[in-house]
Amino acid sequence: MQALVIGDSVELILALPGMLEEAGFDVDCVSTRRKLKDMPSLRHFFLAGQIALLPALAATVVRNQYDLVVVADDISLRAILKSSLAEEDKLALLPVAAVRDFSHLCSKIGLSLVLQQHAITTPEFLVIEDRQQLEQAVGKMAFPFMLKGDFSGGGRQTYDCASQIDFDLLLKNFDAYPAVLQKKIIGEEIGIEAFYQQGALIHFSYARVLRTEKNIKFGPSKLREYTQTGALDAAVFDELKALGIALGADGFVNISLLVAHADKKRYYIEADMRPTTWIDFPKYFGDAPAQKIKDYFASGQQPCRAGKQDPAYPEKIILPHFLRMALWELLMNRYQVWRYMRWDKASSHALLRKMKHTLMGVLNMRAFRRKLKLVF
Repeated sequence: MQALVIGDSVELILALPGMLEEAGFDVDCVSTRRKLKDMPSLRHFFLAGQIALLPALAATVVRNQYDLVVVADDISLRAILKSSLAEEDKLALLPVAAVRDFSHLCSKIGLSLVLQQHAITTPEFLVIEDRQQLEQAVGKMAFPFMLKGDFSGGGRQTYDCASQIDFDLLLKNFDAYPAVLQKKIIGEEIGIEAFYQQGALIHFSYARVLRTEKNIKFGPSKLREYTQTGALDAAVFDELKALGIALGADGFVNISLLVAHADKKRYYIEADMRPTTWIDFPKYFGDAPAQKIKDYFASGQQPCRAGKQDPAYPEKIILPHFLRMALWELLMNRYQVWRYMRWDKASSHALLRKMKHTLMGVLNMRAFRRKLKLVF
């Protein structure tokens, strides 16, 4: 079997080749990042000089008839979606089953509309096209609510509005139109990494977000509490299966939901059609995605269904992501992070780069303080 990984993000690509190799694939990669060339699990590497050139190169390479194509990040997804490629060429690259499913790719508005259309529980929302519509929205939706740019991620263009004071500031400064205004659900944030084929759910993981990188609100998670899927309410499986059909999902999906404190209902708020850097972490509690993917491609099995807990592992386990931990946390082995680190060349390079930036930040602050002393 052959798999092709496409992407611009080093962090999001790092875990994929090794995991796909474990799943039985020969893995090739099309990327704008030359440093990924020597990843040990890659068979062939194709370099796109810049993101604008990536769609055409990927469309040429994919004609080698791959069994699985994975676009690793939102920037690459959007570049392919907005490119001049024919629709059939885009479909060969994008993680959806049909052209009609393009509507929710890289679009929070499109996703909200699809979820609403298919009766997937999602917060009340309004589509905001311009400043005038935003100004009128206060009379249509009560506080608190969220405002999100249509194409955004990592907490960018995402704003929490709890009062008229917040809204007045938002109205003055927000310029990421079009956007979606979403009723804020107060609850527990859950991250789900799922894998679908032709809308069918093959594997997923379920984790409570405990901490984010640099403690940035709405930022990427760095510490999670995973729950064995066998310990979950069977309704979660039904919801995720319905979600896959609604999205026409045909690959990895990064799903976010909130379990409301008020009524314990699950509200689906994000479904980005790509993997995350956490994609392979379920292997640490006996639920390796690689094995489920391998079984599917070997026999067409769809093994993801409500089942029993594995007594060899705890029901819940806290896992850290080494690339998102602070330098002092790495040095102190906080949360036993050393156990979950990868030491291949590309991962080591990414870690060293992070450490360099941290140290440079410390040195720059020292230099700034010395200048203040001279001034005062």
